[in-house]
Amino acid sequence: MAAAMAAVVVVSIGPTFAAPPSKKPAGGPGCIYGQVIDGHSGMVRCLSPAEVTPPGPYDTLLPDAGADAGADAGAPDAASDATSRKEGGIEAAAPIPLRSVSVAIEGLTFDSGDVPRAPAALERIKKDFAKCGAEAGTLKGEGTIELRFLVRAPGRAEGVDVVQSRGMSSDIARCVASSLAGRPVGAPTTDPVAVSLTVRFKQESAAAPKKE
Repeated sequence: MAAAMAAVVVVSIGPTFAAPPSKKPAGGPGCIYGQVIDGHSGMVRCLSPAEVTPPGPYDTLLPDAGADAGADAGAPDAASDATSRKEGGIEAAAPIPLRSVSVAIEGLTFDSGDVPRAPAALERIKKDFAKCGAEAGTLKGEGTIELRFLVRAPGRAEGVDVVQSRGMSSDIARCVASSLAGRPVGAPTTDPVAVSLTVRFKQESAAAPKKE
C-alpha cells in the first residue's frame, strides 16, 4: 500500500520539474551581421545593420586606384620642379648661354732661319687650339701656352714641346701640342729652323640666341 502511494506521488510531481520544450532558433548561417538571444522570448535572432558597428575601412574592397595614384604622385613633383626653376631664375624654355674660346698667336720667333709661311699656317691651326680650350680642360678666364718646335725640309712641325703654361690645365696643354705636331707649316729657309710662339686663350660668353 505504501509502495503504491509513493508511485502516485512521483507521477504527480514529475511534470512540474520537466524542462520546457526547446524552441527552434530563428537565426542561422544566413545572419550576415551576427546573432543574439532575445531576453524575453529566448529565441535566437539575426542582428540588424543598425545594431552593429558600421563596417571599417578594411571591411570592404576599394576600387583599384594604382593608376590614379601614380598619376597623382607625379603631379606634385612636376609642380615642385617648376617652382624651383622659377625661384632660381631658370626657365625650361630659356636657352643657356654658351661659352666660346678665342685664340691668338703671339711672340712668333725663328732661330737659325725663317719659315715664311708659318704665320698663315698657324692661323689655320688656331681653330684646333680653340677646340682644345673648349673641350679638353677647365679654362677659366684667360691663359697662355708657350710652345717650341723644329721645322725641317719637309716643312712640318716636329718635336713640339710645351715650354710653359699659365692658367691652363695639363689636358689643354697636351691637346694643343698634339694638334700642332706633324702639321704642315711651310718649308724653312735653312734646315732646321727653331720656332717659338705663345698661344693665348680667352674664354668669353657667347650671346644667347634671340627668340623669334
